[in-house]
Amino acid sequence: MGVVPPMSRRAALGKLSFAAGAALATQPASALVKGNAPPTAEERARKRAEAAEREKSRSISEAKDAGEKREVEMRSKYETEETALGSDTAFKVTQNGVRYKDIALGAGAQVNKGSTVDLRYRVMKLGKRSYNGLSGEATMVFSLGYGEDDDKEGSVVTVPVGKGKLITAVDEAIVGMKLGGKRRVLVRPDRGQGWKKDDPNCAALIDVGIASGIPGATIAKVEDCIDETLEPRPVSYGAKRRMARRFDEALIVEIEPVAVR
Repeated sequence: MGVVPPMSRRAALGKLSFAAGAALATQPASALVKGNAPPTAEERARKRAEAAEREKSRSISEAKDAGEKREVEMRSKYETEETALGSDTAFKVTQNGVRYKDIALGAGAQVNKGSTVDLRYRVMKLGKRSYNGLSGEATMVFSLGYGEDDDKEGSVVTVPVGKGKLITAVDEAIVGMKLGGKRRVLVRPDRGQGWKKDDPNCAALIDVGIASGIPGATIAKVEDCIDETLEPRPVSYGAKRRMARRFDEALIVEIEPVAVR
């Protein structure tokens, strides 16, 4: 047997590298790409849905935070007004039981029974956190004179006091106000203080509309139950529709006389 000549160091290293490469080549191809497979259509859809849900939750949270911030600001505003006015902020009641509260005290000419006034106003639905039916944040139903509705800023309605041209609550509560003042009046339809006509057919119609669960289905007929001859009254189509959904509830009228004759 012949003698095998010794292998050079370079040759030995080359042989070792070849053997290692051959060993790797025999491994399953999947082992090289394990964990790197592209996501399936289902996985992409799931991730998109999760991202949309996170965005929705964030939007809801931001909206809630903004609403709470606004509520705190509005409550602070009213508390500041009440502090400035002191004991005069307690609500008062007319001889016939109409509740009212001064938001700002005027110093000009006084409104008396028989006066003719130029008036601007807001009709509002009070929030749930009111403690006396007059204080706190409120939602607009319709208005006149502030440019907040389908009206022009500075618009007024001219009306005599004590002549049955105003809803009962306002006709009573406006007496004694002075120019520069602003007063909130609680309107109770169950006590005949608002716009609701004294007609048993109206009560039945409203009950049917509520029971149907489709307020718009009977809203045109419900509007026939609103006494539109009384001020303050909605004028635009949108204001009338909003009022048709609210006139049978307790509402607030914020009144501000701008001229007295």
